Amino acid sequence: MERRIKAQGDLDGACFLYTLVNAVSCLKGRAISAGGWQRLVGAIYDPRDFLNGDVGTDRIDQYPDLIAKVIGDYVSLLDRSSTYRVERISDLDHRSILTRRLLSRNSVLIVATQAHWFAVVDVDQGEALTACSAEYLASPSCYVEENSTRLQRRYNSRKSVKELVLAYRLSI
Repeated sequence: MERRIKAQGDLDGACFLYTLVNAVSCLKGRAISAGGWQRLVGAIYDPRDFLNGDVGTDRIDQYPDLIAKVIGDYVSLLDRSSTYRVERISDLDHRSILTRRLLSRNSVLIVATQAHWFAVVDVDQGEALTACSAEYLASPSCYVEENSTRLQRRYNSRKSVKELVLAYRLSI
């Protein structure tokens, strides 16, 4: 039977916003407050920029420096007690992810494929351990969160690093 009742994510394309929430939550070691989420959503100038039912950044995808600035502005709204530095990584490749030099206690990777944004929180045996906002919706009955061995960060998806086709590469 075809599902007709819409769920969060079916129409909004908010994976970009949830990626920021998950990345900051990972760095803080605790959940983002409702106030942080409200500040973030309240700061969105035009909801079509991030809630358009597609990837969520289609209107600014051709401006990677703007995306980095937006990320910096928005993560500071989510956690006003900390200072975050957002860095574009132009030479990110599979090897640099696997060597773990970009992932530390003080950093995560925010990446996008052509269709989705997610946070890489750690790596393990050739796989990127990700905090992905779509995983629960994809299969609620099989949904699992675990802690990574190395950095003890929550993740809900494992993706082969070699199979990742990344459109954007940013580090917080």
